[in-house]
Amino acid sequence: MAAPLPGLNLVVFMGSTRINRLGTPLLNLVVKQLKARGHNVTTLDAKEEKFPLLEKPYHHYKGGDDKAPAWLEKWAQILGAADGYVLVACEYNHSPGPGLLNLLDHFWRATYGHKPTFICSYSAQSTGGARSAYILRNTCGELGMITIPT
Repeated sequence: MAAPLPGLNLVVFMGSTRINRLGTPLLNLVVKQLKARGHNVTTLDAKEEKFPLLEKPYHHYKGGDDKAPAWLEKWAQILGAADGYVLVACEYNHSPGPGLLNLLDHFWRATYGHKPTFICSYSAQSTGGARSAYILRNTCGELGMITIPT
């Protein structure tokens, strides 16, 4: 019998920044299920981390005197070391929430490394966030993330 595979290092993005956000139970469920399967999980929460509105993405820093801020470097290392990503994506006005897009846009292909990405969307409407997920597939592809189709 083959030895079990070691747990993956996964980053779970939480994109909503709203008060009393609907996605918190979903985020907790996703993290719980991933940990129960033996994976190492780091949560990048737009509400908790408070990334500033994007002015300069990580890959535009050149080093030396033009060094990325410590908080951005920290997350670049965590994201670069991850084996994959899970996006807990809200839907606001038929689109992904701006908090999630802002988190994602701080990094690019070299950081995300063409790794698998699962989109777990939600909405207060009957679509369950499907329109948000549809838009995110295009965004993730441009960022160098490979989205799981179903």
